[in-house]
Amino acid sequence: MEPKPAPPPLQRIVLFFALLLFALAAIPSVVIALLCYLVALVLVNLILVWYPNWVPWHAGTRGQRWLAMVLLVALPGAFVVRMLLGTNLPAQADTIRENMVDRVALEQLPAIFPALLSTAEPQRFLIYAPDASQVTVRLTAASKDLAAVDLGHGVHLLDVDPRTDPALQEARGAELECKITADGSVVQRPLRLIRPQPNPRLLRSDSKAGIAATVSEETDELILVQRDGKHRRVPVGDGPTDCALFDEGRKALVVHRFTPELWVINTLTGDVLSKLPSDKFQTRLAVSPNGQLLAVAGNTEEPALRLIRLSDMQDAARVSLPFSPDLIEFGDDTQLVVTDRNGRAIHQVAKQGTEWKLVDGPLRFPRPITALGKTPTAGELALALTASYLTDEQPIANHFIENTIHTLDISKWQIIATRITDRRGLHQDDPGNTEHGISPLAIAVIDGRQIAAFTGSNELGDIPPTGVFTNYFPLDAYPLFAPRGLADLGDGAWCVSSACEGTIGVFDGSGNLRELIRLAISEEELAKSDPAALLRRQGERTFFEGTRAGIACQSCHLDSASDGCLHHIG
Repeated sequence: MEPKPAPPPLQRIVLFFALLLFALAAIPSVVIALLCYLVALVLVNLILVWYPNWVPWHAGTRGQRWLAMVLLVALPGAFVVRMLLGTNLPAQADTIRENMVDRVALEQLPAIFPALLSTAEPQRFLIYAPDASQVTVRLTAASKDLAAVDLGHGVHLLDVDPRTDPALQEARGAELECKITADGSVVQRPLRLIRPQPNPRLLRSDSKAGIAATVSEETDELILVQRDGKHRRVPVGDGPTDCALFDEGRKALVVHRFTPELWVINTLTGDVLSKLPSDKFQTRLAVSPNGQLLAVAGNTEEPALRLIRLSDMQDAARVSLPFSPDLIEFGDDTQLVVTDRNGRAIHQVAKQGTEWKLVDGPLRFPRPITALGKTPTAGELALALTASYLTDEQPIANHFIENTIHTLDISKWQIIATRITDRRGLHQDDPGNTEHGISPLAIAVIDGRQIAAFTGSNELGDIPPTGVFTNYFPLDAYPLFAPRGLADLGDGAWCVSSACEGTIGVFDGSGNLRELIRLAISEEELAKSDPAALLRRQGERTFFEGTRAGIACQSCHLDSASDGCLHHIG
């Protein structure tokens, strides 16, 4: 009997086609790799069924066949190796597991979405319980049953304000078990528990009074810092976004995102003196140099700039704006600079006669303004961004990042100086490597010196009148990573805030740490009590941290959003 020929090396052929498909897909993903293998397996088997003799599998010697296979695999194999270099495949495999876990959780009925609860803000949940007419949810064993609203088709809606539930405020750990009751049937579902930590950002100060102030939107509080390092935490309304000091530092103003009120607070006692009606979604405050006028800006449905007399807290003017204002700063008592994040521009609002008006002729840039601050020279402001030039009516940013600080002459309404802050240090291993001056997000005048806080490189830097940056003050030795606020406390003292660490550092005129104010839980404590919260903090630090190319996530995604730029790069 004539022996049958040996079957072709199917597994090697399948792997070759899978490798070829993976190279053509050019997507370094575990899921894509598995799909390519399955497609190759099906394809090879179909070919063998329809065309069993399409390739002379056994032509030539064994060595020749292996050489042909190596040559065929070499090109797609090299491409795949290059594509996978630097790819975290274990993390991708873990993502597959997480996605499957999320899917399985949603398939277990009744299901609740999102499977996450933040203790700092109101939330809306959707419960899917088919054929159930009455659904209640108990978030903890000590909480009350909350009735959900039946929307039909098995979907129920539940609005929750965790701040009104004492049991939730006392909950510990990274997860809690909520109890869902659907027509008398009780099930338990896990919810990831998020307890936001204080995040002090922009700092406002009165150097003569030796006091600075900032707000934490996540924990609804005003933080007051004194020159000697003492501090006070004052509960305020829902979602405070900015603050300002007036009356020689004796009073503070706080504006909110959700509470439609402007609060006036005694900085010496922490007492709330008054609550003035305001619009929701107010985000920025600025006080005129003479201390008589307050500017309020926000992202309302009809954007406007509200001007209030501080003597009697009455409205002095209201200027409608064709854009949502972002940062605001007085140049002098009759001029106000307003930035437009989406339009990547700065505008001027000025007093003309007895009226305040928006002046024509904005200055446009390729990227949004990230910081706006005073300079030692009257009539000038400093503004920071990640581009070095002005542009036309249709700015195109591409992905080129160049951290810069510009000086604006308000009366001339033109940029009179531009300084590139990216600096190479002594330890770079490539000509393009950057060690200093990444992501300037705060500018302040301290003891007559203009200083910037560089969030991406975790340092402060003196802004020179001309030339390049040379003097840097590193913050690596303190838990003050990614500085977001900088303020003058007078007598040479100053303070800097770190939002992701939840800390504020008070320094003397020689740069010695006078006091480290810890508002949030330390990393050591989080590692023991809430490892998930520690991972979130580390992720936030990574978001702000600059690369050796001088780029951070923050460079293009201000406050985790989009910079609104056009990226025309093919």
